[in-house]
Amino acid sequence: MKNKYFTEILMYTYIILVGGFVVSILGFLTYDNMKNGQAIYGVSRGNGAIEASGYPAIIINVGIVILILSALSYFGYIFTKRKKFEALYISFGVLSGLLVISGAILRNV
Repeated sequence: MKNKYFTEILMYTYIILVGGFVVSILGFLTYDNMKNGQAIYGVSRGNGAIEASGYPAIIINVGIVILILSALSYFGYIFTKRKKFEALYISFGVLSGLLVISGAILRNV
C-alpha cells in the first residue's frame, strides 16, 4: 500500500513539473507575441506555422490563452476529480480550438 502512495506522489510531482513548464513556456511565448502584435501558432516560422498580425492575431492569441486555461483546468481535474473541472476543460478546449481556427481563416481573408 505504501508503494502505491509513493508512486502516486511521484506521478503528481511529474505532472506539476512538466505541465507547469509547458504552460509557463506557452504563456511566455503568447505574451511575447501579444506584445509584438503578432501570432505564431506552430513550431517555427514558415515551417507549417500559422502566422498572423492585426485582428486575426488577437483572436489567435486569445485562443492560446484559453488553451492555457484549459490545461490548468485539466490539472485541476486530475488532482480533484471534480466534474466541474472536467466541464471547464472541455469547454475551454472547444472554445480555444474555434478561436484559433477562426483566426487562421481570417488571416487569409
